[in-house]
Amino acid sequence: MPSALSPPSHAVSSRLEMMKPEILNLDPDGDVVFTLMRYFDYDDISDLDAANGSPSPPKAPATDLKSLTKFNDEEDVCSHEQEVIIRVSSRHLILASSVFRAMLKRKFSESNALHMNGSVEVPLPEDDPDAFLILLNIIHGYFGRVPRTIDFQTFAQISILVDKYDMHEAGQLFSHFWFENLKPDIPKAYTDDIPAWICICWVFNKPEEFKHTTSLALRQGTVEIALGDLPIPSAIVDTINTRRLDALTKIITTLLMHHEDYLQSEHCSFECDALMLGSLTKRLTTLHLLPKCPDPPFNGLCFEAFAYRFKGGMYFPAAQRTSIYYYNHSKCAIPSIDPMLSRCEKQLEGLDLNDYK
Repeated sequence: MPSALSPPSHAVSSRLEMMKPEILNLDPDGDVVFTLMRYFDYDDISDLDAANGSPSPPKAPATDLKSLTKFNDEEDVCSHEQEVIIRVSSRHLILASSVFRAMLKRKFSESNALHMNGSVEVPLPEDDPDAFLILLNIIHGYFGRVPRTIDFQTFAQISILVDKYDMHEAGQLFSHFWFENLKPDIPKAYTDDIPAWICICWVFNKPEEFKHTTSLALRQGTVEIALGDLPIPSAIVDTINTRRLDALTKIITTLLMHHEDYLQSEHCSFECDALMLGSLTKRLTTLHLLPKCPDPPFNGLCFEAFAYRFKGGMYFPAAQRTSIYYYNHSKCAIPSIDPMLSRCEKQLEGLDLNDYK
């Protein structure tokens, strides 16, 4: 058993090193000091590579940390936070951002401190330090330090900061490179990344991709979009949520009405109606509309699920097509379903970016 006075292992030293503040001077004579927090999750120290004593690669950023280091016994994960201190020039900030211009030139506490003390410290605990550093390097003219390619998460964080601090001109300088590199990764089907892609397309003015991503949210989204930290205008979010809900309400109401109609009324014959009712019941049960229909906003349901099962109308079950009985009843159908789906589909086309600028 190692002595309590033994020096820490290389792995532990590496962890302690990661916990030290990172200090960056973009302007040695800068009069504004930003303080931000970077979060890390690491595997339990027992999982470190014994061969080289280096820590496991960082996982996704930790959130809701209450102390500098916290160990989670259940998940076997250590969470760390690191302070990032960046010294910058107020002149560059004022030129690049209307938000910082107001903060540092008008009668705000930061402006008063800058005027009285010659410098000011501005804490930004909610901002991503790596994304913010990229923008600050652009603002200060350090273009060689700006990556030409970034990952999707960093791009999303940059879009949030560009909108938050009104640094669109600075962001536009490199956004074309970043966007073109990530463009092939834009999902072809709805994923949890779609709201962030909508945000990126909105902030960096990409109308074609904006229409595509909002179309996915409208047609394939199974829950309402929530704003969260994304700077998507509420008008866009409200339009997506309202159109999705309206379309699903029309579709569900129509299908349940036909189901009740086939239960109560006779359309052709008992046998034919029973086959139609059984087919309709099976499809509605698969969509969890029976035995009890969910309440709005119909979480778990989307337009595409209904289009897949009902596009082309509701016709006599195909399983009977080999029989003479089928030919006598081949025109038995619920033809109104298809036109209703077509109207809803048109309603769920992607949004035009210019309508919200």
